[in-house]
Amino acid sequence: MNALAGLIWSFTVKDFPQPFPDGGMDLAGVRVDWSTLGIIAVALVMGLLYLLFQHTSVGLVMRAAACNAVSARLSGIRVGRVLMLGWGCRTVGAVSGVLVARCCSWSPT
Repeated sequence: MNALAGLIWSFTVKDFPQPFPDGGMDLAGVRVDWSTLGIIAVALVMGLLYLLFQHTSVGLVMRAAACNAVSARLSGIRVGRVLMLGWGCRTVGAVSGVLVARCCSWSPT
């Protein structure tokens, strides 16, 4: 599969695009890059999502719909809306994946 992908798209290593602008800002005399601030913001949102899933009734409803949609529907949960909310929350996971890929990217030079 790797060889086939290399034949189709070439074997050269390409840089991953930067999701944040260059530069940064000064916080209490310390220079902080925009990418660092963005990663901290995404980490905070991920922490809030954890609290949502584990410690609220919305999280309980989402876990119930994920485990057994038929049973959840019979108990009065609108499974379609819960799934829609779940897909919305998954976008945060996609953004964090992009940030991890960018921060952990390396060049073999």
